[in-house]
Amino acid sequence: MLRIASRVTPLSTYWILAFTTTVAVLSWYAYARGQDVNWDQLNYHLGLPRLLATGHFWDSIAPAGLHSYITPTLYQAQFAAVRSLPPLTFAALLAGLQTISFLLAAAACANLAGLKIGCSWRDLPVPLLGFLLCLLAPVPLSEAGTTFIDVTTASLVLAAYLLLLTRGTLLPLGRSGFLAGLLLGLAVGFKLTNLPFLLGCIGFALAGPDSFRQRLRWLALGALGAVLGELAVAGWWHWALWTHFGNPVFPFFNGIFKAAGFPPDNFRDNRFTGILPEDLLIYPWSWLTGTGGRWGDASVSAEMPFRDARWIILLALLGGWLAASLAGLRRRAAIMRKASTGLALTVLFGFVIWLGTFGIQRYLAPLDLLCGAMILLLAQAWGRRWIALAILAPSTLASLLVLKVPDWGHWPWADHWQTLAPTAVELPSPSLVLLTSKPTLYVAANLRGRVDFVEFAESFDLSPAMRGPLVEQLEARLREPGLHLYVLYRGKLSKTIAKKLAERHLVRGNACRTLTYGLDALTLCRLRKTN
Repeated sequence: MLRIASRVTPLSTYWILAFTTTVAVLSWYAYARGQDVNWDQLNYHLGLPRLLATGHFWDSIAPAGLHSYITPTLYQAQFAAVRSLPPLTFAALLAGLQTISFLLAAAACANLAGLKIGCSWRDLPVPLLGFLLCLLAPVPLSEAGTTFIDVTTASLVLAAYLLLLTRGTLLPLGRSGFLAGLLLGLAVGFKLTNLPFLLGCIGFALAGPDSFRQRLRWLALGALGAVLGELAVAGWWHWALWTHFGNPVFPFFNGIFKAAGFPPDNFRDNRFTGILPEDLLIYPWSWLTGTGGRWGDASVSAEMPFRDARWIILLALLGGWLAASLAGLRRRAAIMRKASTGLALTVLFGFVIWLGTFGIQRYLAPLDLLCGAMILLLAQAWGRRWIALAILAPSTLASLLVLKVPDWGHWPWADHWQTLAPTAVELPSPSLVLLTSKPTLYVAANLRGRVDFVEFAESFDLSPAMRGPLVEQLEARLREPGLHLYVLYRGKLSKTIAKKLAERHLVRGNACRTLTYGLDALTLCRLRKTN
């Protein structure tokens, strides 16, 4: 016992506490809420990988609407795990992968606080409180055990930031830059919404001890790594989109690539974006109060209500730090020579770019996890340990008391993944299923035969008056001899959908069946042509 006790150091204690706390908290959220059935999972997390695996994706027509063309690489891996693992095992696996991101945030706190081998026990509370503030991130916590990949890919961003924060110490400058760029490229390749955090890392080049020439070198190597990383995981998908639409990131940036038959607009979800200076105040205040949605949503940045006090605390500390830093030029020059200032600038730039491009809270996961580290950094700026503790301790308590973690949708646990029925449904080949309500594409994982899908509810206008590749593909499919047509809907078939069917000379027949998945029930009916 004495030998074990002698090996327990502040650094090892920190990592033991960080690891066990993270695993316990994420495991609780992954298990206690039940089996994950988030909207995106029902819409495309399961259905698209199934269509790609069976070779029916390109024969379908925008089966998940605009989400049809998001890079599916990670979702394909998740779908394989869903099909082969028990639900609890799969949720535990996801929570384990998500733990990595939280532990990387813990590593950032340890680095910023100077916690290292040989430090004293007095050095432990500051990084530990900073880590707890990182852990009290409501939206990343809400993804525990879910098929959302924001927190999973955040580990790539955070690992890259750590490489740049410690560049020239753990690894040479050039190697740090290249590996960081490679990781950021992988993050963007897996999910395009990580692009703001790739662009934001220019902040590391504006501060730090390295020379101007050294910064240019590792920036160039980082850019090369980013291109290679992105193409490694998403190059095949870009090529497929280019081949079919003439836009490698379709439907995004179509104002640049101008895919034929589609509006030449740079599509984005405008529900949450903001860029006005006052938005930098509005968003943290909304997160504190859990209100403020401008489009009928629960928040200015999410569809579900949540509460988070950390960002308003960070904003207040930032204001105080800026006021104090105006004291003199020498002080400001010393600040810019610190690598930690580069991290702070990177977080700021990434936040502003995220705010102007996406503004969706889940997509902020890397910075959400680093929020506690930024509070720690500013708390330490006053140069006294007791001041840092006086800031961090009440901030942690306030964040814990305010914390409200959203729920994206869960069902009771069962012996199978409940968005997949235990028994497959056989349809005659070839069949075309018109999806008339969202989200319903998850049924693709259970329908057998040569079954293709059309997203007939929204996103793309497929009416006869329109022209373009998708409309032409639909018309060609409807003329296909021997095609079996079905309509799938939830509840009752709406008059709007019935009118859209009539435009295509289609009417619902009497041959209908109910498909039951967990707590959801869908109706599948044969369609017949009226001419």
